[in-house]
Amino acid sequence: MAPIASSNAAEGYVTDVPYVPGFYPALAPTLLRFVASLNGFAPPEVSKGFHYLEIGCGFGDTLLTLAAANPIGTFTGVDINPVHTQAVERRIRKTGLSNVRVLTSDCAHLPADLPPQQFIAMHGVWSWVSPQVREQIVDIARERLAPGGLLLVSYNVLTGWAPLLPVRSLVREFAAECEGDSLEKMRHAAQRIKALRDTQGQYFVNNPVAAEFVDDMSKHDLTYLTHEFLGDHWKAFECAEVAALFRPAGLAFAGSFPVSLNLPDLCIAPRLNEFRAQGNREAIETRKDLLTNQSFRWDIYAKHRPESKQSPDRFTAADDLSFRLSQRNVTLPFQESLNAMGAITVTIDGPPHDTLVEMFRERSWRLAEIASDPRCADVSKDDLIEAIDLAVSLGLFCVDAQPLQVIDPLEIDRVFLDPAAEGSQSLTRPARLRFTNQFNADQIVRPMGLKQLILLASPVRGSGDTIKILHSIVLDELVHGSESDRESLDFVTRVERRIAARGPGIVERKTGREITEPADRRTAVTAICREFQELILPDLLALGIVAIDA
Repeated sequence: MAPIASSNAAEGYVTDVPYVPGFYPALAPTLLRFVASLNGFAPPEVSKGFHYLEIGCGFGDTLLTLAAANPIGTFTGVDINPVHTQAVERRIRKTGLSNVRVLTSDCAHLPADLPPQQFIAMHGVWSWVSPQVREQIVDIARERLAPGGLLLVSYNVLTGWAPLLPVRSLVREFAAECEGDSLEKMRHAAQRIKALRDTQGQYFVNNPVAAEFVDDMSKHDLTYLTHEFLGDHWKAFECAEVAALFRPAGLAFAGSFPVSLNLPDLCIAPRLNEFRAQGNREAIETRKDLLTNQSFRWDIYAKHRPESKQSPDRFTAADDLSFRLSQRNVTLPFQESLNAMGAITVTIDGPPHDTLVEMFRERSWRLAEIASDPRCADVSKDDLIEAIDLAVSLGLFCVDAQPLQVIDPLEIDRVFLDPAAEGSQSLTRPARLRFTNQFNADQIVRPMGLKQLILLASPVRGSGDTIKILHSIVLDELVHGSESDRESLDFVTRVERRIAARGPGIVERKTGREITEPADRRTAVTAICREFQELILPDLLALGIVAIDA
């Protein structure tokens, strides 16, 4: 393990309050590669393995999920806070993940044995650390990112934050009035700033955006607010400014998340088209932030490949990526409203999307397979790419690391089938499910707390996938249920007992009222089990999260 960072390295950064856990899909290698290819960069080759570094990994939710979902990759997490890294180490031991390690280190003391990285990612770091640490991050990109590698950096954007800067300063003043740790200071400051807003301080009267911002603060976790407001080195950036800082390390801007931000027509209202910037991409992005009032960015940078200066062929550069429908029963026309200055509503209908949707009902497809299919013979490659990028941007299509697994519906029936039922005499017992990795097995039994969703690792997606708490309890019974219970109790009764033991309560969807009557609970649990069987289990199997034992 690398040495614990010195106090000087942590100066001005909130370390007395651990950060909030969280999984961030934008950090997944699959999405990084897709967006880079969309913007004309050849993404890193990953079929023979890759190295991935997360700077500021926190409690490791993203790091460990991605490691479990990408067993071919080697993952390293770095964090300055030993509370974080010790928690990650415990989970590594518990889940048996062998392709991930965590280091308690600052950015200036990474170990010498760290190989060139195909991916470097950081979230909740760049805007919160000192200028010195930012320089160290640039040095890491220069020295540790492999040629052609991708770096993901998220940060606060000046355009959206500009009217809120006085609020931030005032929050910090209020925090300084209070004794105690950073969390207590933030709690006091949040109460004071809300009281000022409620008494209609003139700044808030004249600046309704700032008033709305204070209202929104109450919806956020206090721990998050502590890190956002109380760090001494907080800074909001323009895109061109960040690009200029990474340029000496040989990095070029290669795209953003969400995917729709890479297609200007999807994020800039038509009435503003005449104000779009011309010139280099950084200038275009900076102007776009102004036109859309952007307050946060997830940007990708690519390290130059000395051997190649031409944009790659999209159909060969990342041909291992698979595309599929995001929802099995989706139909055209498909409509989506995007958040921009003046809502932009986009409708997908007609060719070539109608052909693609019908193809995708069969299975997932690689780009080269799509282009060579006879049904797309009359569509140019440029039109196909444009159609696919649009569909991914709007959420009609998904991008995966591997093809979806083909699932026999009869196999799903075997998981739930009662051996005593008519026509099932050839089966001695229903099939049992198993998780494809220990990480998911651990996730399903971890304390639920206030969580609404359970995060699982999908090797097909190369990323995380979530299921509802109640569905996770059904899954828990299918995987871990005892043989004696399976023989003596019907499935719904077993699930109902697990829900009663673990929670949460079962509520009516329309009213939110908890269901307490035994007969009504039985009906509700039956519906939950049926929904899991018909909708959730097929997806879990297809995504490689669970498998059926022989």
